[in-house]
Amino acid sequence: MASRCAEHAVALLLALAKQVVAADRRFHTEGWSAARLRGVEVRGKTLGIVGLGRIGRRVAQICGQGLGMRVVAYDPLAPDDTFVTLNVVRAASLDDLLPQSQFLTLHCALTPATRHLIGARELALLPQDAFLINVSRGAVIDQGALIEALTTGKLAGAGLDVFDPEPLPDDHPLLQRSNVILTPHIASFTGDGVRVMHNGAAEQVVRLLCGERPPHIVNPEALPGRMAGMRQER
Repeated sequence: MASRCAEHAVALLLALAKQVVAADRRFHTEGWSAARLRGVEVRGKTLGIVGLGRIGRRVAQICGQGLGMRVVAYDPLAPDDTFVTLNVVRAASLDDLLPQSQFLTLHCALTPATRHLIGARELALLPQDAFLINVSRGAVIDQGALIEALTTGKLAGAGLDVFDPEPLPDDHPLLQRSNVILTPHIASFTGDGVRVMHNGAAEQVVRLLCGERPPHIVNPEALPGRMAGMRQER
């Protein structure tokens, strides 16, 4: 799942930078005049990452090693050696990260502490014409503040796979923005990914029927007797 979500985040990043969606729409309706659109290069630009877990690390690897971006990340829980291994600059705080981030991508869990982590104040700290990508959870961003930043031109664009609420209402303002690329929470939904999920679920059932404790249990209290006390594999 981590690699699939990371690839989707990078796809949104590149689509925004290269005006892929806007150019496609204009080419279909206006023909070659779409060539007037101008994208931006990502090589040498700074990518800010919030959350350096499995997905964030993979994004850092693709964008740093593959695209030649300077990568800075904020994650107070990630060990220093993770930053060193990935050649990622460690930001001391979110406020330290944001002013550097010409592209900002979010890869943190939704908790009480991260709800609306990116609001009007945080968006104001980003460089002018920055791009924002979110494939984590919709409520990590204050959507009202995001729409305002897109409307005023503070942000050049946003790529979003998650929203608050989901699904988006048909008349939601984000659907009217030409500088926003939207996908319906499909970052991890690929043919390969679905096969992995199906195989994983089947493997869990087989292990249970064989009297073994499955490795990924949400409610271990429901397991019978001896199996409930067995240590879960890591």
